[in-house]
Amino acid sequence: MALSAIPSVFAASLPAGIDVLGYTGITVDTPDIVDENPNMPDHTRSITITLLPIPSVDVMVTITPTNAQCTVSQSTLTILAGQNTATLSVTGTNDGVLEAPLHPCPIRFDFVSSDVGYNGATRSAIVQVRDWNLDLIIANNRPINENPLAFDHSNTLLATLSDRPSGDIFITITNDTAQCTFATHTFTLSPTNWNTGVSLLVTAVDDKIVEQPIHPCSVTFTSSALSSVEWRSRNKPLTIDVIDYNIIPPVITPPKIIETGAKLLVAPIIGTALVYLLWFAAFKSSQRRSEETESIDK
Repeated sequence: MALSAIPSVFAASLPAGIDVLGYTGITVDTPDIVDENPNMPDHTRSITITLLPIPSVDVMVTITPTNAQCTVSQSTLTILAGQNTATLSVTGTNDGVLEAPLHPCPIRFDFVSSDVGYNGATRSAIVQVRDWNLDLIIANNRPINENPLAFDHSNTLLATLSDRPSGDIFITITNDTAQCTFATHTFTLSPTNWNTGVSLLVTAVDDKIVEQPIHPCSVTFTSSALSSVEWRSRNKPLTIDVIDYNIIPPVITPPKIIETGAKLLVAPIIGTALVYLLWFAAFKSSQRRSEETESIDK
């Protein structure tokens, strides 16, 4: 039916802002947010479709989420002649992927009816999905020193989760380089310790090799769920800075003794000896300071 043929009472009753096809007024009331967490009350919420005016024949609606972030309870439904509302539900998809705290799920509604006013009508809505997938957080990452006598030879990291899991998360630590070691290579985060965390002692390796003053120790935390439905196996890399302890000694080049008449030039010999003595004194002084610092800490 053409819009010009609409009875004035119907035209006057169309809500402002509603698209009109024939005499169609269609509203789709969707929730603002659904939660991925199946334990939350807003994991599943209602969608209401309202037709104005009341159709005189059946109207079939096809409901299609255009991504995998949510699901609907019915992909099709029928609003019977003489009725003008229908209700279905939308549920956040727990996809095991760490995403933005809120991410969209667009939904398309397509209408088919022998009533030309509703036939071919479409509506779109966006439901925001609250992410529930947990992130492993490693805190207190500080440089560690190769010097076994240094106060910062070891450091304690703290491992926690971004949210409370529904079950245990088992985590393995793998060294990608040999620059540091962990006191333990496995630990578990659970619904009771997810926020207090687990302490992890890491120590620099004194490898007796002259390296860059600061060089990396690369490790990977591999996580898998024992019973937690919101977690999927994942790898989290971490780089720990290691301070090198091995010092390059000065190169001692044997001096050339040059005769000038009956005299020898001994200055090069004395100069070289002084350079070596100064280097050795600085090295021993550094060791003493490290020992004093360690003694104070104890």
